[in-house]
Amino acid sequence: MLASHEPSGSRPDIHLQLHTEPLQKLLGHLLQEWDYQLVSEPTSQTLQLCENDQHLSLQDGQGQILARLSLPFELPQLYQVLASQLPDECPEQQLRIRVSLPLTVFCRGDEYLSETRMLSDRSLRFSLPHELARGEHLELQLLLGDRSYRLSAEVIYVLPGKELGWGERVDIGVIFRPLAGSTRQYILDWLLGCCLQRLEALLTPDDLQAALPSLQLPLNSLGMLKG
Repeated sequence: MLASHEPSGSRPDIHLQLHTEPLQKLLGHLLQEWDYQLVSEPTSQTLQLCENDQHLSLQDGQGQILARLSLPFELPQLYQVLASQLPDECPEQQLRIRVSLPLTVFCRGDEYLSETRMLSDRSLRFSLPHELARGEHLELQLLLGDRSYRLSAEVIYVLPGKELGWGERVDIGVIFRPLAGSTRQYILDWLLGCCLQRLEALLTPDDLQAALPSLQLPLNSLGMLKG
């Protein structure tokens, strides 16, 4: 029997109030990628992201500062600041993105071909033709860029695919067992580079180049840009 599922916390609407138009465009696309809804007119329930005094400030509907990030800022920091405003039952505080990558799952003496649905440097979401038990251990072979990783993981939730419109397959969420620091860093750099590639497809070259100095990015991530 499916024993657990991933909680789905409601994300607050966000109003952007930035001085720099290219940065406003970049963050607008990025926040939508992270499943936040942007609004042009803030209400008492809206979070406001403001630029002032070389900082980004996250404010509530009354203008009270909830968090400040120095410019240039790191994208994982922004993700975590926003995630801190989600309901307590939301399990994921680390930068994660929707991405489809080849994945081999080794469990119960067999192996299954699958693909990733969501990935962070600590967790992974994928599907299988049958359910697993919460707390069950398994092995994963993940192809990431030009590298292949064999990862140990533990199941943290199981969700029937019918509830998500995926048919008979079962949605599985796992957390990685402790990774080497270099492995976690490569995964995070790759995720950031993937975000940049998606922004590059949505922004003009001039807007992208004008906004990038406001971000603190690893060279490995910047190297994934085509321009």
